[in-house]
Amino acid sequence: MKKHKSYSLILSIVLFTMLGIAVILQLRSSLTMQKIEEQRLSVRLSDDVHYLVETIKEDLFFQSFLTNTHRTNFADALISFAGFEYAFFQWQGQQDTPNLFDSLYVYSQRLKKMYTWTGASFKETSVSSVEILDPIIKLIHYSSEFQSQKIVELKTGQILIIEPLYLAEQDSKLYILSFINKEEFAYNLLPYNTEQCVQESSDFYFRIRDIESDQVLYESDPDCPPHFFNNPDFSMPLIQFDDSISMMPNQKNSTNPNINQAELLEKFYNIVETPYQQERLILEVIHRQGSLMKASSRNMMLTFISSILVLLVIGVTMILFVINMRKAERLATHQQEFISTITHELKTPLAVISSAAQNMSDGIITSKERIRYYGNMINKESKRLKSTIEYFLLYSKITTGTNLKHEKHDLCELLQDEISHWELPWKNDDFEIHTDLPAQKVPVYCDKTAILSAIDNLISNAYKHSKDGKYTSISLKIENCPLKITRHVFAPQNVKQAAVIRISDHGEGIPKNEQNSIFEPFVRGTAAHNHQIEGSGVGLNLVKRIMNLHEGLVLLESSSPSGTTFALVFPVISD
Repeated sequence: MKKHKSYSLILSIVLFTMLGIAVILQLRSSLTMQKIEEQRLSVRLSDDVHYLVETIKEDLFFQSFLTNTHRTNFADALISFAGFEYAFFQWQGQQDTPNLFDSLYVYSQRLKKMYTWTGASFKETSVSSVEILDPIIKLIHYSSEFQSQKIVELKTGQILIIEPLYLAEQDSKLYILSFINKEEFAYNLLPYNTEQCVQESSDFYFRIRDIESDQVLYESDPDCPPHFFNNPDFSMPLIQFDDSISMMPNQKNSTNPNINQAELLEKFYNIVETPYQQERLILEVIHRQGSLMKASSRNMMLTFISSILVLLVIGVTMILFVINMRKAERLATHQQEFISTITHELKTPLAVISSAAQNMSDGIITSKERIRYYGNMINKESKRLKSTIEYFLLYSKITTGTNLKHEKHDLCELLQDEISHWELPWKNDDFEIHTDLPAQKVPVYCDKTAILSAIDNLISNAYKHSKDGKYTSISLKIENCPLKITRHVFAPQNVKQAAVIRISDHGEGIPKNEQNSIFEPFVRGTAAHNHQIEGSGVGLNLVKRIMNLHEGLVLLESSSPSGTTFALVFPVISD
């Protein structure tokens, strides 16, 4: 059995070590999952924002439209003017805000021709017909500043975008001049595109802010607390292009000394409000939890807590498993001792009966006195064997709770009968007996055989464990019914009082470390083993089962080196 205990101890250590390792691994896994969740949200957010930026560029810049569509039939847009015109028509057709452009012009640098967009095609027009075009066209010819995309804000409340595009058929550059309605751009195009591009990102708040005027142009949720954006998760310019217009230097152009660049710049700045800075319109994004880190931390904590709860359930299960395993080991030990005790209790009388019968049958015993002696011995051992068998049959019956016959009995009368049964053994061993029984009847519902067995068991224990203190006290008193009995669902409604039988001895007592287990089956105390006191280890468990079946209680009221007191508590039936 020591091997079994060591195996269970090793198994317990291994199980709890594995549980500790699982907790550590789960913590590391949760931290890793937090990083992965942050990366996942960041990537999704980055994709949505990139899509929004590209969508705005497609709406504003013709070249971005050509680049992002990847349509083969638009390849001709860079070869022939007709192909360019068709692609331009497609670009304008996909606009979701038809009032975005106040006017659109195309200027051919080699042909020195200006075309205006009519809505379906280009129509040649004069540069001088629009006052604002003259200084721009001259600057295109005589300045190197317009070799890339430019954007500028005009005093007319418009935004001007200048895009150079090389056309193979004319072997020259075409310049697209887009005059954008600023109000339409800020309050229609931006909100519409933002709604379309970020509608899948429901975990985030979005807003577009003009940093020059500190004006919020768009909010995905007006109920979002403003302080959320004090430290946004993501912030970037909505319009990204090459450097804005920079008119330098202010001197005569060496190519054409008749053109005064300063004069052109002066005319140009008369119509320009300011170069349009790409950092002016800022898209700010914040997670609905307050920040991306807070959201990922919250998700990590939820995952970690749920994992810990699962591990706790596993841990509790493991603890219960170990406890039950240890109980099973103890039960197996007690059962083995019980079997040994039963074997001894049965073999001893059988051996005596067999030996006496063998001597008589062999003719060894011939005198009448010896025959009578052996006959009494066989009768005594037969009764002992019968009593042992009946005792264990009663235990089996009580364990299943079947075949108990509850009838109304006088508990005082039952107790007196049991005391009468023990008078001879007490007298032979010089026991001091003290009894205190009431004169009136004490009615209870019970199975007579079972109750007598319970009382007999306690008196027998007091008798066997008395050692040198040969004293037994038996009392029966009527007391207020204990709360445990009055709350019992099977207790009769007219139960108001309890009958308490107390049986005391002057033995050496029950050690404190054994008091909690004395009512468990197959348990025998240290004193019983040391002094080789007869017993099976099921007596007190049998008493407990009997009292439970009678809605009563068995209690160890006190135990000390000077003696022990047990109490049997019965509900009393009022007439």
